[in-house]
Amino acid sequence: LVASNEISENVFAQIGNSDYLPVNFPYKKFLNYQDFISKISESNIVITHGGVGSIMDSLKMHKKVIAIPRLKKFGEHVDNHQIEIIQALGNENVLYPLFDVEDMLKALFSIKQKDFNKISFNNENYIDYIHRYIEGEVHGNK
Repeated sequence: LVASNEISENVFAQIGNSDYLPVNFPYKKFLNYQDFISKISESNIVITHGGVGSIMDSLKMHKKVIAIPRLKKFGEHVDNHQIEIIQALGNENVLYPLFDVEDMLKALFSIKQKDFNKISFNNENYIDYIHRYIEGEVHGNK
């Protein structure tokens, strides 16, 4: 999409141990955490796998996120738990779930038009809820 100018924005990728080396945009195999956070902060849209850390770091900075699960069938992961994570967060309307990379252009167009819910990262509320749950004041779901 970058080569065909369907994506005209600046693109950067952290590619990990991939055999594919991008030729149409800059990349690094791995970034340290500070550089990773810096790249997210510079971004308007973050395209990531379904790892909770990458997703949450992006959402904390109020970035629009397209999340694509790493899948067992491609040898990318030991199971398909990232599908569940992405589906759950997609159902909460906090990110754009993408399950077929062939739909990336549609996802990029759609995400620019879409408003997402913001996740609250107020740890005091979670700690209070857990405390009340342990004390028996809360039963089941919130």
